[in-house]
Amino acid sequence: AGATILAELAGAGLSGDASDIVAPTIEGPEAAMRFCLVDARLNPEDIDYVNAHGTGTKANDQIETAAIKRVFGDHAHRLSISSTKSMHAHCLG
Repeated sequence: AGATILAELAGAGLSGDASDIVAPTIEGPEAAMRFCLVDARLNPEDIDYVNAHGTGTKANDQIETAAIKRVFGDHAHRLSISSTKSMHAHCLG
């Protein structure tokens, strides 16, 4: 009895690449995803879903996609990827 577990947050990772607010770099999101995998003690192939930052901007979406491909390699094409940003917006205080 009880709710069926559908997902688990097994780790977290943070990174900052604040050298330019409108010109993101790949190093920040790549590092955050790698830190997350290490924290969770998981391999890229263990992941089924990525909740992307998903700003909907050309520059950020290209960088984020490239970072996902770097971190997950061939497995990136098997991931389910979406973003919940449209439901919670950009909460900057």
